[in-house]
Amino acid sequence: MRIVILAPEIEPPLSEGRKRFVIDLTNALTAEGHTTLLLTSGDRTAQLPIVAPRRIVPCRHKLTRLFGPLFALPSVCGHHEAEVVLNFPYGTFSGRHFLPARAYMMVADRLCSYRGIPCLTVLYSIDRHSAPEDLSRWVRRLVTGSVTGWSGPTVPLGRDIAAWPQANRSQPTGRRVLFAAGMWQPTRDRFEHVMNVRGLVDLLRAGDQLAASGVQLHVAVPLLSDAGCRRWLLEHPLNRWPTGTLTLAGFSEVPQVYLDADVFAFPYAEEITQFIPTSVIESMLAGTPVVLSSHRFLAPLIDAKVVTPFLSGESNSLATAITSLLDDPVHWLEQSMRAQEFARNRFDIHASVKRLIEYATAAVAS
Repeated sequence: MRIVILAPEIEPPLSEGRKRFVIDLTNALTAEGHTTLLLTSGDRTAQLPIVAPRRIVPCRHKLTRLFGPLFALPSVCGHHEAEVVLNFPYGTFSGRHFLPARAYMMVADRLCSYRGIPCLTVLYSIDRHSAPEDLSRWVRRLVTGSVTGWSGPTVPLGRDIAAWPQANRSQPTGRRVLFAAGMWQPTRDRFEHVMNVRGLVDLLRAGDQLAASGVQLHVAVPLLSDAGCRRWLLEHPLNRWPTGTLTLAGFSEVPQVYLDADVFAFPYAEEITQFIPTSVIESMLAGTPVVLSSHRFLAPLIDAKVVTPFLSGESNSLATAITSLLDDPVHWLEQSMRAQEFARNRFDIHASVKRLIEYATAAVAS
């Protein structure tokens, strides 16, 4: 099948889940014999780890980075003789993002419709203020990840597990907890997002309690490459980690950053509609046990008993969940093995390809 993948801002840093999913999907589609082209925006000189051709629309302003690829879409579809377009928009639709996000999805869908080309709009995540039932009114064919109560098309959001060697973990080698997130823009807004939405503040609050039991925390977030962001974190009034027990890193090597950790903490602070975090999948693939907030959107992982849940926003509950894993090597190993097997079976990018091709084939035939 001849496919155009439309996705704004697929460019370095490649630390965000949507970017990594698009790259893995593009490569997997190509490997399975589909003629694939990536249409994106950003720096034309950027090196992307994809084997398919790409068309990068150079843009400077945020809005043109979002809408720029749409101006090129008709000609790209024509030259590529596209049979279907897979569109990967951002998943934030609230506040100031509402109008541009809605316009982007609707315009992309209609540009394809005018040319008689089916467009599948695939959402990697959906914010807490939005529901797929509402978003589906904007486009003809909406595809989501797993969403409770949604009866429309869904796709497993996988990774290229072939790039992840089978990790043979035997027991925790230390008491190192990893927190990671993909935010890279060194702004106060993104820093506060890491602290208060991604839940890093809960780990900071638990610092004295965890450090007393010998735990060390490693925080890996790209925006921490900036000295100002590092200072904000270290001087945060709720940071209770004693000197020498907290380390910070910007960009980290994957999968090594997960293999070096004994527990991965995902203390997400808010309930949202849809989100299977890439960092959690990667931790599971690495055999690193995961502690995460007991939110409804994470229920597929919690119900499968491949993670250790704790009460969201409760630092004591978070600390107890971490130490209970580290203090019980048998339970730690059982969770490591279960999670790794679950991730390899559930989050294989080729399962994503299979489902999307099924939808695309049906759309072309209709």
